[in-house]
Amino acid sequence: MLYVLTIWVISLGVLLYVYGGYLVLLLLLKRVLFRKDVNYTGSSGVVEPKSVTVIVAAHNEVKVIAARIKNILECDYAGPLEIIIVSDGSRDGTVEEASAFAESNVRVLEVAPQKGRANAHNLGASMATGEILLFTDAETVFQKDFIRNIIGKYDDPMVGLVSGELGWFGIDETSVSSSMGLYWKYELALRRTESALGILAVGTGACISIRSYLYTPIFLTEDIDCVLPLEVITQGFRVLSEPSAMATDMITQSVVGEVKARTRMVALDVVGFLRRKHLLNPLRHPGIALSIFSHKLLRWLSPFFILANLLTSWILSSLHAGFAFYWYLQVLLVLLGGLGLILEVSGRRLFPASQVFSFIVANIGFFLGMLTAICGIRISKYSSAESVK
Repeated sequence: MLYVLTIWVISLGVLLYVYGGYLVLLLLLKRVLFRKDVNYTGSSGVVEPKSVTVIVAAHNEVKVIAARIKNILECDYAGPLEIIIVSDGSRDGTVEEASAFAESNVRVLEVAPQKGRANAHNLGASMATGEILLFTDAETVFQKDFIRNIIGKYDDPMVGLVSGELGWFGIDETSVSSSMGLYWKYELALRRTESALGILAVGTGACISIRSYLYTPIFLTEDIDCVLPLEVITQGFRVLSEPSAMATDMITQSVVGEVKARTRMVALDVVGFLRRKHLLNPLRHPGIALSIFSHKLLRWLSPFFILANLLTSWILSSLHAGFAFYWYLQVLLVLLGGLGLILEVSGRRLFPASQVFSFIVANIGFFLGMLTAICGIRISKYSSAESVK
């Protein structure tokens, strides 16, 4: 029983660490280590306007591509700006719609058949002329000052990548979207604190920028939100998250869409991290290794720890009343998740059943994503509904 108790303690400890403890640790580190003469957030304001290329990977986006281009053109950035739309196997008129903006320094590149998001980003980057590459999605909307605020951080020569912050439309429409909104608030808190400490190792694919000379073509089974920060860190530059560079997007509304998005995200990112496993060496990169391990890898493994804790709680419940109470509490949470599913199907929500259900949905996505990566299944193609931010 000692082994069972050990597994129970470890699994519970990991879950508490992943969903709260890690943020507490970061805040303590920030309080202890942060000095007035050290500023990892980069300096603000644009010393000299830099040329920017905005790259949009689009697959069957005819309904939104015109509005997306207009939104980018309406940003109040004073420097040189070009837009590259990479149509990845679109068959719905996306190319024709985007080509109508050719006189506004908009170029349209057509890929057929569809080769995937990574290929579209690589192609766009290879054709770009800007000093800064800014990647975004067709359904994303920039605030008017987005480009100006994100480019302002590059007056610090050691900043290699800056990620904007993403807000969401439709957060309160379903239990899945509502709980994802809470999840995203916690995610942003982690990113802001890691950025302040200089150990941020992730970005937001819908609003991420990089110095053009640091861009390295990525594998077709990778995604920029994971890989670009790792490449920048490997080359000795810092990664920042900029709260004033705000963009918005439509949040996932359906259970199936949420599971697909998380499965794809985890499957792609696990491969990306493993290809750059030198960053996981705590002797060479202590802060970055802590960030990757705690922020991403342990979270993706959390469904396995949940299952381990459930199983060991059941075994230990026959030995002590305290474990029995804990086991019954876990059963209650599972039943609440089932109630949340029933309510979701009927178009209703009830606290806390809907929140528990959404937590279970997210972990199903993590579980399937890990299995996908472990089984060697590689994902390259995507649809707009499965885009991962």
